Amino acid sequence: MKVLELYRSRKYLQKIMLSITMLLLISLSVSFTVLYFKSERTALDIQFHANQRVLNQVNSNISFINDVVQNLAVNLYNDNEIASIIYSRTNEPIDLIRVTNKINKTIDSTSFVHSVVLYRGQDKATLFQSDINIAMNEDEIKSSVLKYMNNNHDIRKYKLFPLNLYSKDGGMDVFSYVIFDSLNTHQPGEPALILNIKPQWLFNNLGAMNENTEYDAHTLLLNQEGLFYTDRAFEMADQRQIISIVEELKSGPMGFRVKEIGGKKSIVSFQNTDVNDWMVVTIQPYDNVMKRIIKMRTTFFYISFTFIIASVLMSIWISHKLYVPVNRLLAQIKGQEAFQGRRRDELTYVSEAFHQVMDKLNVVKDAQRDNQDIVKDYYLRRVITESVSFSKENWEVYIRDHDLQISSQDGPFIVCVMKMDRYKAYTDTYSSNERKLYTFALSNIIKELVSSRFYCECVDIRNEYTLAVISRRDQWDISIIETLLLEANRVFHVFYKLSFSTAMSREFHSHQEMASAYNQTLSILSYKLLFGDAAVIYPQMVEENLQSRQSVITHDIERKLSEGIKAGRKKDVQEAITDIFTSLRKYDYDGIISYLFHLLFIITNTLKEINSNRISIVAVDTVDLHQIILNGESLSDIEETFLETALRISEKHKNVDEESNDVLVETIKEVIESNYSDSNLSLQGISHMIKMSPAYVGRKFKAVELVSIVDFINDVRLRHASLLLESKNISINEVMERVGFSNASYFYRIFKKKYGSTPKEYRLKRSIG
Repeated sequence: MKVLELYRSRKYLQKIMLSITMLLLISLSVSFTVLYFKSERTALDIQFHANQRVLNQVNSNISFINDVVQNLAVNLYNDNEIASIIYSRTNEPIDLIRVTNKINKTIDSTSFVHSVVLYRGQDKATLFQSDINIAMNEDEIKSSVLKYMNNNHDIRKYKLFPLNLYSKDGGMDVFSYVIFDSLNTHQPGEPALILNIKPQWLFNNLGAMNENTEYDAHTLLLNQEGLFYTDRAFEMADQRQIISIVEELKSGPMGFRVKEIGGKKSIVSFQNTDVNDWMVVTIQPYDNVMKRIIKMRTTFFYISFTFIIASVLMSIWISHKLYVPVNRLLAQIKGQEAFQGRRRDELTYVSEAFHQVMDKLNVVKDAQRDNQDIVKDYYLRRVITESVSFSKENWEVYIRDHDLQISSQDGPFIVCVMKMDRYKAYTDTYSSNERKLYTFALSNIIKELVSSRFYCECVDIRNEYTLAVISRRDQWDISIIETLLLEANRVFHVFYKLSFSTAMSREFHSHQEMASAYNQTLSILSYKLLFGDAAVIYPQMVEENLQSRQSVITHDIERKLSEGIKAGRKKDVQEAITDIFTSLRKYDYDGIISYLFHLLFIITNTLKEINSNRISIVAVDTVDLHQIILNGESLSDIEETFLETALRISEKHKNVDEESNDVLVETIKEVIESNYSDSNLSLQGISHMIKMSPAYVGRKFKAVELVSIVDFINDVRLRHASLLLESKNISINEVMERVGFSNASYFYRIFKKKYGSTPKEYRLKRSIG
């Protein structure tokens, strides 16, 4: 039980044992599978090549038999005495006896000749044989030969063909070999010599080849018509299947197939012969061929099983050897008893213990490093803000004791102050911790790039600015510093998708000037309002602004802006805003902010004047402009916002007038729709009803609808008249009166002008349609 409990608690030991065992099992399984399928395929390939050699030998034997038969037939046919019997119509008895003896001797001297027939015309044939059994069927043999020679017109020269002579079942009795004078095909009635060969002679040669094979193979001949030449009986279904397999072999890439024939799995191979377009086919029992492979697989299975058992035992031994260092490590960890019964494995437990120790060590190191950084930043801030109170000796001591990357010699120095662009959005988007991370990253990027050429030390000032003190190392070039700061901005944007603007102080040579340089740089940084995002600003760029005696923006420009808004003159508004902001770019920072609030007052006051003379108020919110002035990052953005606000006020002022016209026109339409049947309805009556002058009402209506009120009244009356003509069975005069017409000729004239027909014709068309 203690052993089982030990194994159960040692998860890593279990993993080692399981991994080694599974690796061995997978290797054996893959090997066995590959061997299983590869051995079968290899055996079949070897057997195929062996079959091809046998088939080649069979082909040679058949060719040899064909040559023997051909030589014998040619010799008999070319014998003068035999030729005289074939071609003479009458023969002397002595000649016939001599030929008979000669042919019988030839038959007796060979084991494969069945008989010889001399075909001498369509009704004449002479049989020669030496077997008494054949002599008994002489008439039948002659009759069969004559029938075959007379009825077949495609008898080939020098070709063996099967022939039935006397068998009642219609089977093959002999292979016949015909020779005649024509070049290829026998002509009807042409004399010929027919040499009949015993089929068993050929089959005995094939059988001898089968006996030489190891796997009980059967060899047969097959002609192009699918006729079998074999001494073994096949079922008709098996014959058709064999023919089908041979057709597959002809068209397929392999020279053999594994198929079932007669219910038994067999290997079928074939080869074309050089004689009579015959094919030699061998059929071998699959089990006989594969029995050694099956035996080898069984042996390999038992060997593999034995090896698996040995492998499992070996894996246990190896696992214990590999586990010794882990066990020693566990023994060295305090409190290892707490490991017992846990589901974690040993390495996880050791790793957790190690990480806990490392975490504690890192906490101590981080705390130590943070304290050092805090002290270092504190002294750097003191150096910057209280530089006047530091003597040269104190200055050098501070730099040395706190390892500050600042030149201890007298200059030159530059102070750079960095601030994140779009600072309001930046503080709204990111938490305090995230902002600290970005400030830290910014300091590192600047320090890494600038320190490659100069001394550089960075510190966070008031959580809003990052300050860098740059001093000479080996060389001094302000343009290089500017380039490095721009590169730092690019890198920072690539990694964090944020940008910052930088202000550079004037070059100074005494550490005691550092505080004044810092204050000057803060003032310069405020002018990023003029240069936009990711700017690097140095004193020369804002010198004109710092020394500016502000030119007063004339009242004419302000009046042009106010009147342009009121009158809806977009061009005047744009020109006035452009002129104002062009002048602002020459102001100092305080002057810019002051005038922007003054401009806001002008626009707000103009809006109040517009609304004081209107019933419908133009509603435009200008409160957001205060925040835009205070938090604006770019004067161009502020200019665009002021222009957009001014144009929006002007546009809404214009739209309210148009909306008033729309309300007036809709009111007139309602009056007309309600009173069209009144024959006294006119422009004067409508104007009196809505308390406006006829000229004003007529002008506003035509400006919107593009037709006069009189024409609109007529259109409404005619529309209602057409509806009455279609739907009411009343007279035309009554229709005219109902819609407000008092003059019949005028009604008829304008009705025909609008609809192309008189009222009567219009009603007739509608009733028919």
